[in-house]
Amino acid sequence: MTIPAPTGASLSPTTLQPAVRWPARIRLLDHDGRLLSEAGVRSGTGQERVLLGDVVKPDALLDFYFGKSGRRLMVDLGDRLVDGWLETRWDGSTRSWWVEPGEEPTS
Repeated sequence: MTIPAPTGASLSPTTLQPAVRWPARIRLLDHDGRLLSEAGVRSGTGQERVLLGDVVKPDALLDFYFGKSGRRLMVDLGDRLVDGWLETRWDGSTRSWWVEPGEEPTS
């Protein structure tokens, strides 16, 4: 079976961004570089949502998110900083936190 080659009209350039390797623990910083909290990473597979677990200072994140209307932050991966958006929601009896890397949140 022969598969036809794609035509020029169907080809378009794509920008590929390098995947972020998320360590087991990260530091969440405001844009002035002040530490908000450290947290464990429950899942993070590149450019999409990174679920946080074991947040050391959840009160500081609550104050940043709701008290200061802060969502944009920096994530310290140890070897570099990544821009991201802090997101949260109440899940039954616990609060879930996650970071969406990049310039704008997707949710």
